[in-house]
Amino acid sequence: MGIQKQKDKPSNWFSNNTILELRIAKKIMLGCKFGRILRYLHCCDPTKTGMNDNGEYDPLYKVGELMRALQARWNILFVPYQQLSLDETLLRAFGRMKFKVQIISKLARYGIKLYMVTDTTTSYVLKVLVYTGKYTYQESTSESMKKMVQVVQQLVEPSRGLFRTVYVDQFYTSIDLIKELHEMQLFVMGTVLSNRIPKNITIAKLSKQFKEMERGDAVKHVFHYKDKGGQDQKAGLVCWKDQNIVYSMMNDMTTLTMDECMRRGQGEV
Repeated sequence: MGIQKQKDKPSNWFSNNTILELRIAKKIMLGCKFGRILRYLHCCDPTKTGMNDNGEYDPLYKVGELMRALQARWNILFVPYQQLSLDETLLRAFGRMKFKVQIISKLARYGIKLYMVTDTTTSYVLKVLVYTGKYTYQESTSESMKKMVQVVQQLVEPSRGLFRTVYVDQFYTSIDLIKELHEMQLFVMGTVLSNRIPKNITIAKLSKQFKEMERGDAVKHVFHYKDKGGQDQKAGLVCWKDQNIVYSMMNDMTTLTMDECMRRGQGEV
């Protein structure tokens, strides 16, 4: 159904009505057989109670074993290119689940929130992390910024030591993320909120520097930080002016060149 999308109910696929029927499905099995499989399908031992080996509850225990098997195969069958993309999406769902969320900006407003990392060249999914509330993060972490670092760490773990570049948005980008991915020998690049960078390099909207900048102008900075081993490291920051200042941060210091882009729908640089 991912190839030939149908909005009708599965019961209509096996109908004798030529408008509603799905010929491929009718050639594979009978409709009553499909109904029995759909009704009794389980991905785990039905005697399991949801407690893992550590005595903690796992909200995904019914599909966890299948998900781990699939993700292991995804990493075996494909070697990603240099650039990876990390973002969240919403899987539409109406069932009774404690971790069902509402995101107004998404097309499906209610459902299961998924964190995903994909290969930018082929859009191949490398790993998926299901948001299950407090069970998604470690108990010792309380700050939202720290939680997002944990999410990124879990998703890019298969690429540890491969020096891939991970592209994220301002929801994830922070100096803490740069430090953690530096230890994993990975690069990170993405927009960042102004309250997550040093104040001395931010450009206030009412400042003289902001008023003198034209739309499309950019200012580059290089700031230093210390990694876990106490060694000095560098990270780049670009302050680009649109209607407001847009900040982009990266720790790949080989990408210091600047380019121009066209604004969609307006034809402006």
